[in-house]
Amino acid sequence: MGFPAATTEERWASEYIGSLRSGDGPLIGVVAAAKYQAKSWPVEKFIKLCNSLVEGLGARITLIWGPGERDTVESLNRGVPESVMIPEVGIAKLGAIVSRLDLLVGVDSGPKHIAVLQGVPTVTLFGPTDPRIWDPMNDIHRAVYLDLPCSPCGKKKCGKNRCMTEIKVSTVVEIASNLIGARSGNKIAGREE
Repeated sequence: MGFPAATTEERWASEYIGSLRSGDGPLIGVVAAAKYQAKSWPVEKFIKLCNSLVEGLGARITLIWGPGERDTVESLNRGVPESVMIPEVGIAKLGAIVSRLDLLVGVDSGPKHIAVLQGVPTVTLFGPTDPRIWDPMNDIHRAVYLDLPCSPCGKKKCGKNRCMTEIKVSTVVEIASNLIGARSGNKIAGREE
């Protein structure tokens, strides 16, 4: 079952994504912001992640964002020269864009759930939310979760936010690389912080 998108949105997304694809590298969507602060992973870590995927896989990075997330995503865009921010779109166009990605990496968010519905592989960073509830965790959907004593807490704000900030870039790179590699035969080694 896919995400319903009208023919107009499908055509638009096909043309838009076609303009982003270059070379043989995968097209990876990145969701770096969420509605709640406690779900956030530092932008600096997202920059390292994206640059590692570009360098190691020749990936093209597409930054997915929504209301109230522009500043965070613009900071990420400045740190990853090869990245492109999608335009501000409605849910139907977002679903059509996500359906054309090779992988979606990011925090627990709406676009992640759209990707799962579309059958697009995902790597999701969990902290205050429970991946056993919110992630299908199968061959194409992977959760990164530290399982700290304070987590999952369900909080919207957290002063320390260790459950997210202590997730290593190298762990996410390795999982994303393995998912892409399983589909294409390419893999890169996880890089240290």
